[in-house]
Amino acid sequence: SRLGFDNPLVIIQTICYFLFFSSLDIKSKVINKIASLSFGVYLIHDNILLRPKLYNAFYDIYYSSSFFAILGRIFVFSTVIFIVCILIEWLRQIIFKFFSRRKIAKKLREKLLRCFKSINLNVNW
Repeated sequence: SRLGFDNPLVIIQTICYFLFFSSLDIKSKVINKIASLSFGVYLIHDNILLRPKLYNAFYDIYYSSSFFAILGRIFVFSTVIFIVCILIEWLRQIIFKFFSRRKIAKKLREKLLRCFKSINLNVNW
């Protein structure tokens, strides 16, 4: 692939990271809330439609006079993207939670489960 994510070492490294972080038991509500939003942040900022716009704006940062100005702008740019994506994901979770509690969502879930069971597909929702 273009980015080399299919490299066996990258795959092994990813599995090791997953196993390490899945074994952690962190008691902080703030850290756990941010962690629950992080996958959404990744999906939003690395979206194929959004990525070119973000990275084109990122490349404009390099038109600065000093190394420390560039470093500061990179930090601010990354922080703003992270916060905006966290807010988007947080809103998405609220909206989905609202709709998932409605009767129509429950009826749809039941119909989907019956459909899956009819084709011998075991789904645990």
